[in-house]
Amino acid sequence: MITTEVTTATTEVTTAIITTSNNNEKEEKNSNTFTSSRLLNVWWQNKLQALPEVYPFAYFVNKEDLELSSNNQRVRGCDDGSSLSCSRIGNLCILRDGFDQGRHLFKIKCRLKCPNLSNQIGFLTNPKCVDAPNAESLHLSQSPQIGLSYYLMSNGKLYHYNGFLNQRLCYMEDAAANQEEKQTRAAGPAQKQSINQTFTLTKWRNGDIIAILLDCSSQEITFYVNHFLVGVIKDIPTAYRYYLAIRCCSKLGHSDYQCIK
Repeated sequence: MITTEVTTATTEVTTAIITTSNNNEKEEKNSNTFTSSRLLNVWWQNKLQALPEVYPFAYFVNKEDLELSSNNQRVRGCDDGSSLSCSRIGNLCILRDGFDQGRHLFKIKCRLKCPNLSNQIGFLTNPKCVDAPNAESLHLSQSPQIGLSYYLMSNGKLYHYNGFLNQRLCYMEDAAANQEEKQTRAAGPAQKQSINQTFTLTKWRNGDIIAILLDCSSQEITFYVNHFLVGVIKDIPTAYRYYLAIRCCSKLGHSDYQCIK
């Protein structure tokens, strides 16, 4: 299982590094972090046949309210309008590159998330939505301009939004509502296996890493939080390019996200 594999990798790293004195404790801690990150990337490669890809953010609802660093791979809210509601200064940050072929793994480090706004991380199909007249209200759900979206919300649930039909689906709620009916209708082992797909409600916190594997060949998007599986979304349409996007708050001290290896 994923949990066992990652725990084993982390245990091996911890055992391999022995503290010899208080003077070099900090150096060993940094080495431990680097080695652990390297081992986990090896795990990604072995498990998913993919390594994390890093791209800059290039599309924004309001770039002036963001501080960009690390070659535009890190975004932080810098709006000091403390009197404004977080819902009024939301932002949509989209990576420069979109994909319709191959397998692509993205890791987003959440250093800070807004405690008041619904943070969202996932994919959309129309990055030019930020140029729309009402772009300040854009997010990954209930905004037809974005096209299609598949995303994980900070409430721990996975969603799909179809902007062409203005319809939203929560995978956790749909699975719970239909599981009993599907099990009753299952005629044999093969059919039962196909309907037993599960989604695990997983909220992310400050310091967590959200990893998403976009597999255009298999038409799947797989979501992880800290290397723990949240769920696999299947049968995504092949006629679109998918762009990773983050819905966050522009208020100072309310958001800090980075695309990392």
